[in-house]
Amino acid sequence: MQIITKSAVAIVLFAATVFAADAPVEGDPTKITGAYGDAKAYSEQPVGKEYWADFTGTKLSGGVIFSPASGNRGVKVEVKLSGLPSEGGPFTYHIHDQPVPADGNCTRTLAHLDPFIRGQKVPCDPSRPQSCEVGDLAGKHGKIPTDTNGTYTKTYDDLYFTLTQGEGSFIGNRSVVVHTNDTKRYACANIKDFRSSNSDSSGNRFGKGIWGCGLGVAVGLKFLLV
Repeated sequence: MQIITKSAVAIVLFAATVFAADAPVEGDPTKITGAYGDAKAYSEQPVGKEYWADFTGTKLSGGVIFSPASGNRGVKVEVKLSGLPSEGGPFTYHIHDQPVPADGNCTRTLAHLDPFIRGQKVPCDPSRPQSCEVGDLAGKHGKIPTDTNGTYTKTYDDLYFTLTQGEGSFIGNRSVVVHTNDTKRYACANIKDFRSSNSDSSGNRFGKGIWGCGLGVAVGLKFLLV
């Protein structure tokens, strides 16, 4: 388990302060980029590597799975959340820089994953995802609407973060945070290495309860036979 020391938090806050002046605060989102330029696209991902954010035990159920996209070009993101409230949306969700602490305080996940210092004052332009914050999943791929009967499912590929350790856009040991439309943090979950955190030795990534028993059995058998 990753431990956040006071010195680590101080470094993150110092960096945010130093580069705040470089982050865009207003203007045309189609012309905005980060202080370090556009986000890097990843053409390769480690084969067989998967991470997940399990919302079990929070205000929500379900989770988000991150795995190599087709041809290992980018990351495939599978979102399946339930228990969403009927009010307070549309909801946004992001990859945040730090993991959720033991006390479950979503505030301590700090800011969005933003290694290129893009900032969030200017809304993300989904037609130019390379110019958005790396961790702004809702900005790049759509907010979660409220007319879903409390359940939201979506799958997409993202080129601008990676499953490879050592990169600034690496998502492991970070977190996913769901926000209400007034930006309050509604629920959060750690992003963990799927295989090391999953007790199902078969490797069936739909086997755990976060995906629902019926779906887990039906889809899980399919994956085991492939």
